[in-house]
Amino acid sequence: MSTRTLSLKWRTTAARLDVPSGESPVTTAARHFGLVPARTTLVFRGKRYRLDDAVVDAADDLFGVVGDIMVLGTPAHQQLDAPSPAAAVAQRVPLVGPLIAMLLDVAGAVLVRVRDAWAPALIRLSVAVARGIGLFFTSLVPRPSRARRRAE
Repeated sequence: MSTRTLSLKWRTTAARLDVPSGESPVTTAARHFGLVPARTTLVFRGKRYRLDDAVVDAADDLFGVVGDIMVLGTPAHQQLDAPSPAAAVAQRVPLVGPLIAMLLDVAGAVLVRVRDAWAPALIRLSVAVARGIGLFFTSLVPRPSRARRRAE
């Protein structure tokens, strides 16, 4: 085992990675697993190693470790504060992009509101209309009167 090789585990994926000299193990793990380096943490025996200057030097302790080092982090596309698709359009299309982004954000907000508030009301309305139509058609069917029953 090279002195710059680490055995890392993220979720259910384990990997042995060679860390280039001059690079932090946190950066290497983040790049390999598709994580955001600033939000990636390595954990071994209760000690956390993050990507800040004070801990990068201490991360050299990890190179002599036998066993898996746990990697904590969320993929970049699953980050809650990741740019929205509308913001990506705004960056790609220089002139009309911000307008399109605003319209997409408004449409998204309206659709969420429709799903949460209006959908149950529309379902109740459609059930009421179906009942009304059913009552109308049942009223067209002649019912035997009581007078005819008594006469027979």
